[in-house]
Amino acid sequence: MYLNLENINIRSILTTNIDNLFEKIFEKFNNQFLNDTFLDGKLESKDIDLFKLHGSVTYSYEVPMLFSIDELTGAFLRDNSFWTAAQIKHFSFPSLFWGINIDDPNIVDLINKDNFGKRPCGHNWILILPDTKYDLDAETYADDGYFIIRGNTRSLLDYFQYNMNTKNKETFLDSGIKSDEAKYFYAYSLESILKQKHPARPVKLFYEGDNPRWSDIIENQLFKLTFFNTALNDILKYKHVHITGLSGSGKTTLLMQLAASKEILGTKYFFDTLTVNQAKKFISEIDKKNIVYIFIDNLSSNLDAFDILKTINNYRIISAERDTITYTINGINNLASDTSIIDISNITQSEVNNICNFMHKSEYKYKNEQVSLFEIVFKLWFNYSAKERIQQIIEKLPDDLLEFYTIITYARYAGISCSFEMLLAYYYNECDYKQIYKYAKNLRSLVDDENYYDDDDSQDYFSLRSKIFSEMSITIIDPNVLSKVIRRFHNNINQRLIPNFKMFKRKAWDADIMCIAFQDWREGKNFYDEQILKNNDFFIKHQYAIYLYRKNMVDDAWRLIEEAYNDSNGRVFSIRNTHATYLFDRNIDKKEDSHDTVINSLLSSFDELEKCLNNDNSKTYHVTTYARHALKFYHRYKNADSRFIINKAITYIDRELKNNDFKPFKLIRALQDQRTQLLRME
Repeated sequence: MYLNLENINIRSILTTNIDNLFEKIFEKFNNQFLNDTFLDGKLESKDIDLFKLHGSVTYSYEVPMLFSIDELTGAFLRDNSFWTAAQIKHFSFPSLFWGINIDDPNIVDLINKDNFGKRPCGHNWILILPDTKYDLDAETYADDGYFIIRGNTRSLLDYFQYNMNTKNKETFLDSGIKSDEAKYFYAYSLESILKQKHPARPVKLFYEGDNPRWSDIIENQLFKLTFFNTALNDILKYKHVHITGLSGSGKTTLLMQLAASKEILGTKYFFDTLTVNQAKKFISEIDKKNIVYIFIDNLSSNLDAFDILKTINNYRIISAERDTITYTINGINNLASDTSIIDISNITQSEVNNICNFMHKSEYKYKNEQVSLFEIVFKLWFNYSAKERIQQIIEKLPDDLLEFYTIITYARYAGISCSFEMLLAYYYNECDYKQIYKYAKNLRSLVDDENYYDDDDSQDYFSLRSKIFSEMSITIIDPNVLSKVIRRFHNNINQRLIPNFKMFKRKAWDADIMCIAFQDWREGKNFYDEQILKNNDFFIKHQYAIYLYRKNMVDDAWRLIEEAYNDSNGRVFSIRNTHATYLFDRNIDKKEDSHDTVINSLLSSFDELEKCLNNDNSKTYHVTTYARHALKFYHRYKNADSRFIINKAITYIDRELKNNDFKPFKLIRALQDQRTQLLRME
């Protein structure tokens, strides 16, 4: 009976049920997937968003379920951003209220049109039982502009079966593609991408910081680095290839050039985003006998899907991600052992000269081996740096445009584009949708409104033209503006509206950006305290501890990292590393007591780091921490124990420098510098 739901085009489901009925129903559907927004946020796909207003039996025990009238009445009051998210979902599309308790205060708030303000609202239907005792309810809602359906659940589902079929039944038979693959994944295939008529654009837009477009690749407008041949050879030799490098080093461009290359023969697909449900569907429908090449950009955003695809023997995955993130991914065993990792960070002066010739520009002296390709190209094109350009633009922005720019910058810094729903929530009851588009239009030289989430055609997305722009902008924007935007962002925008929330949360509470935004530790402390009240996550506590530590509040930082360590059961090695660091730093300058408490605590921190070294594949971070502590320990004690620890640190560094595991250049340089310092202590 419930399978008739597949006949209608559902965008979102808001339910007061706490059971898993909807999850069980949609497990049986072939082309529709359910996305619980509490767990994953908004996914950039046609998956149906599920909002569970009263909690769920499927959530962890820390998440409350709401039963009593008092709990229900205060539910949205305790989390106003959730109420805003539910309202935005409601007024964005036509809505059907079905099987609801119209005495539920949450539902009363949700369907009360007085709460919509001046927002345009889709049509609304409400299912009311046919019994005469419900006639007054029907009249009341009809007077409020609702379309009334009299019936019950069975009669409504029967209606869906016999009278509605809005799903797109288009097939690809005319093009000769007859498999189910065509219906769902053909748009991602290189066959489809290369056949499309992509709009041409001036190449200067790429040099100004735009992401590469398929028209740039197909028309061969962009320079090919020598890494192209290296990657091409490895694709034909290894099972998987991963491209990494600095931000702005050309990873996405190279990935697209490889995907479009005629040298790689066979079936090819390109994904910017890929959900777990899509990956499972891909495996069930795409050839598992012949070689299939799958190109995945922004690997960290798609790790769960990647883990599923890499298990299929005939799939060859070519992925791309930033060097520091690649190091972390590789450390937790996400990259397969038969993966070739190609770091494209460092290019030669000869390569720079070739780029100059390709762009018809004069010679550029390449002195800094860690300057990104983007910065070189930008300087060649404009004769000044990208940072200088951003500084000039920001200084001229009026307050309202600067606030909008900062919202987009913060979202891009955290790895996502800003959805229109997010902006509606941020500006809730302050400005209408026309003003949002006006802001974007006025910033069109920096803000890109192309929808990178092609699967989500329900709304527009806005992003800075380059992630490196966001990283530069964060250091330029007035900290008072940045802190105001971050605080309002988290107060007004619920996680259920945020695209790819799992990706967003990795950087959203990052201590690096909070130290810039909240320069007064009292403001920063207040912000983090508010966040933990809403989301008691050990990840946030970890970043909170780092923030306090950098503000020289060592004792408070120790308390927070202890909580994060205990909450994570000591399973997260980055938290264990920070825990060992703060234990060491909290005691290294303290006077010894009669129980040798200080030296025992210091030695305990070395033991904890050794456990990290023995159990975590991302060893370099732990080695550099161990070496840093060894130097401090030696300077204090200068005894046999300290010399033994110095020698151990040298051994660990030598081992790291000799192994062939991928490491970002800056980590290799740090190891080399520390080794030099340690040798002086012998």
